[in-house]
Amino acid sequence: MNSFPRRWAGIAAVALVLPLSAAAQQAFTRGAVNLRAGPSGDYPLVARLAPGQPLDVVGCTSGYGWCDVLLPDGGRGWVWARNLDYAYQEQRVPLATYGAVIGVPIVGFAIGSYWGNYYRDRPWYGDRRWWGGRPPPPVAGWQPPP
Repeated sequence: MNSFPRRWAGIAAVALVLPLSAAAQQAFTRGAVNLRAGPSGDYPLVARLAPGQPLDVVGCTSGYGWCDVLLPDGGRGWVWARNLDYAYQEQRVPLATYGAVIGVPIVGFAIGSYWGNYYRDRPWYGDRRWWGGRPPPPVAGWQPPP
């Protein structure tokens, strides 16, 4: 059997992955930035980020107002898009302006699943005002971090 087509299939697979990894360039904070628990300044403060902090953008809300970001240490939260620059064509450009050009995905926000995955150990997690006056939903098998 000829291995030529199989070899080209492997090369094609690598060629497809390389542009995707190159597209996963980092964004950077434009100044000191608040990392929030949701896409609004009304959500609890998760952390204060220093100017130039590198992070990965998971996606942004429609209109590129707020972006869901991932920090190098695994922390997760939302940053106002106007506070982010994105590495694009060997320069840093404002994400709020270039988001569509760069191809940053549009994402939604569901407090239950998002907070359940990232903020269960935070003191404000159980505050009923975030859950419409009800207690937060339980997640089977979840254990607080040590």
